[in-house]
Amino acid sequence: MANIKAVLWTYGTETTLGYPIAIRFTQNRKSKYHFIDHYSKKKSWDIKLGKVKPSHPLYSTLNVKIANNILDIEKHILSLENQNKLFSLDQLKKKVKGSQSPFTFFQYAEKYKEDILSRGKINVGKSEQSRINGFREFLKRDVEFFEVDVAMLKNLKTHLQSEGKSDKTINNYFITIRTIFNKAIADGLVGREYYPFGGRDKIQLKSVEGKKIGLELSELNLIRKHKFPKESPLWNTRNVFLLAFNFAGIRISDLLLLRWSDVQNNRLQYKMGKNNANVSIPLSAEARKIMAYYKPDRRSANDFVLPYMRYADFDDPEDVQRKINAAISNFNKRLKSIAEKVDINKNLSNHIARHTFGNIAGDKIPIPMLQKLYRHKSMNTTAVYQGNFMHKDSDDALLKVVNRK
Repeated sequence: MANIKAVLWTYGTETTLGYPIAIRFTQNRKSKYHFIDHYSKKKSWDIKLGKVKPSHPLYSTLNVKIANNILDIEKHILSLENQNKLFSLDQLKKKVKGSQSPFTFFQYAEKYKEDILSRGKINVGKSEQSRINGFREFLKRDVEFFEVDVAMLKNLKTHLQSEGKSDKTINNYFITIRTIFNKAIADGLVGREYYPFGGRDKIQLKSVEGKKIGLELSELNLIRKHKFPKESPLWNTRNVFLLAFNFAGIRISDLLLLRWSDVQNNRLQYKMGKNNANVSIPLSAEARKIMAYYKPDRRSANDFVLPYMRYADFDDPEDVQRKINAAISNFNKRLKSIAEKVDINKNLSNHIARHTFGNIAGDKIPIPMLQKLYRHKSMNTTAVYQGNFMHKDSDDALLKVVNRK
């Protein structure tokens, strides 16, 4: 066990207040020091007892603080011994310094999650909560921020891989942990020196893109031309899918929340739910035709274009999100039926409407224009996304080689 004692740090020049007081912990003839931000002159320091003498102006208060610091360090030593039979002085000093944050990692993570939910981001909050819970279940205890280091995160990655988690899922775990760290550092709760991401010897996150497959124009036309019974569930689902495509791959959650007041002068003007970006795009002939089917049900400009959110309680964000999730789930099930009926051998879902727009756009639309349509903050994001659907140049290059005779 490390030996602990309060000492006067007499190395260097004495200030007007005296020398700094430190708690020294010694192990195997090596020592580390934790300074308590107080000073004493040599004549007011009792070397043998490791505390200030009655002649010090803060005699009583300072000796209590010294005793409390020693007690805290003893608790840290006990905690380290419970986790590992052996520990280094560096680990002990890191634990003592890092424990000065008023929040543990998971206490702050809970605050972070509640902040998301308070902004009405129910799905995002639940996703973050799931990853936070997964991290906590792996550790089986709460931890200080400084304990969440490179070694711990590498062990987490190995654990998640053993559970069969995909690279993208693991990446999302680390993005959540990194975001919590960044917010805690910005709030002044954690020192930058404890940040386990970004450097050469730290955790480096790379973008992990899932495979994106959109419909070809011929496949989209099969859906357009199929005769579904008017006003049937499949007919309505087809309309939702085609509207999403016509609106440059609008997210289904945004589409469900569109009101007639968002339609002005043959343009759709709305605020994107994901990033609050303002969107203004023209209504195509197909979009106008589909929306005309639902217009007879309009009673006021505040009514929804589509009927699925009509009975949601907008004073209860969770009820709104439940009804959005239920509608999306039903659409996805019906899109599978539509794919079977028109003989499309692809896993058709709501999000495929966005990929279909990207696939048909291909390399025909410049990246800066696509960035505006997708409302991406970064052109690099658009380039990476659209790269899934731009094959012409590489196809031509390959065929030029393999077709040579």
